Amino acid sequence: ISFSFIQSDSDPAVFTARKGKMHVILGFHVDDFIIASSGDDALLWYRVQMNTKFEVTFTFELKWMLSIAFYYD
Repeated sequence: ISFSFIQSDSDPAVFTARKGKMHVILGFHVDDFIIASSGDDALLWYRVQMNTKFEVTFTFELKWMLSIAFYYD
């Protein structure tokens, strides 16, 4: 696993990484993934790391995942 991510023992599709105070959690399903981060700095760090190896499109507001609709207040 690259980028120092650690695979979850309880769910093999969930990975976490820490760099200083930054914390990133990834949840994968087929070719989609959700990113949860401790803040904008952590999200930017992850995006830069991913774009050095892969061509990735980021959508910043989650709307649907696994037939679940997400709404923000």
